[in-house]
Amino acid sequence: MYDAVPFAALGSMAFLAAGFASVGLSYAFIKIGWRFGILHHPGPGRLHNTPVVRLGGMAILPAALFALLVTSENPHQLFGISVCAVAIAGVGLADDVFDIPPLAKLAGQCMVAIAAVIFGVQILAVSNPLGGVIELGFWLGAVVSVIWLVGMMNAINLLDGLDGLAPGVVLVAALIMALLSAQLGNPALVLFGLALAGAVAGFLPFNAYKAKLILGDSGSNLLGFMIGALAVLGQAKIGTALLVLGIPILDVAWTIVRRQRSGRGITSRDTEHLHHRLIDAGLTRPQVSAVYVLLCAAFGASALLLDRAEKLIALAALSVLTTGLLFVSYKRSPNNRR
Repeated sequence: MYDAVPFAALGSMAFLAAGFASVGLSYAFIKIGWRFGILHHPGPGRLHNTPVVRLGGMAILPAALFALLVTSENPHQLFGISVCAVAIAGVGLADDVFDIPPLAKLAGQCMVAIAAVIFGVQILAVSNPLGGVIELGFWLGAVVSVIWLVGMMNAINLLDGLDGLAPGVVLVAALIMALLSAQLGNPALVLFGLALAGAVAGFLPFNAYKAKLILGDSGSNLLGFMIGALAVLGQAKIGTALLVLGIPILDVAWTIVRRQRSGRGITSRDTEHLHHRLIDAGLTRPQVSAVYVLLCAAFGASALLLDRAEKLIALAALSVLTTGLLFVSYKRSPNNRR
């Protein structure tokens, strides 16, 4: 369908156009955030020492919509995903501005995920590591898809507590998925991944240590939805997303278990996430972000080279590594030394 050289030029143009749009919008929304006081203030569970604008999602949204516009070959699906992207960014923006209750935000995430499934963002089958595929059917596939999309939104939201962390990980994930789409011969999703990566790359300099602009809930929800949808649309990239984003996903799972065991609500804020613990263990904030991004890149790259059974082994190794990081950082934390 596409010639190699013109397609490479088209992919580069999609990346650069989304990136430059994100740069310009980031400048604009920094000014808007300070003008209207839409700021992330220092407080318990937060690593920023000074106020910072929390409208990064609004800077990325137009560039993310551009990623859809240049890639979708299905007008119905294009419309649906675009509406869902705007809606989930709106839910996050409402939380950024009005601090809505956690359950209301979760309800909004679920509604957007259900709408996305209706528009065709649905997991219908999963790969069997022993060969073949496991058909889920419509209803089970719909439930799994909603859980997947909501889980991805919250996994990226968790990462937004440290400068450069969430966009760095999403940038790696989008590029890895674009490369895998190229391997699988899906040019539309290659462009989707490259344009999304460009949008995040343009935002990243404003979010790097010390950040002038953070994603906020609008941005973390949006990027979680977009990267989750990209994985679902590829049908073969759920395992890849699990490898690239395995550390934050496992951190979310551990957070839910930890808070339930301690009798706290799963939406309560604390400083016990893995990136907090690594800082307590002595790493600097830029070092923690670099460790996360490099690990995500390494496991993501393995997804390009491994077969199904080997990916399962890699997932097991990732689980062991994350558990080890949690254990070592917990033991080295000053709060837990005897």
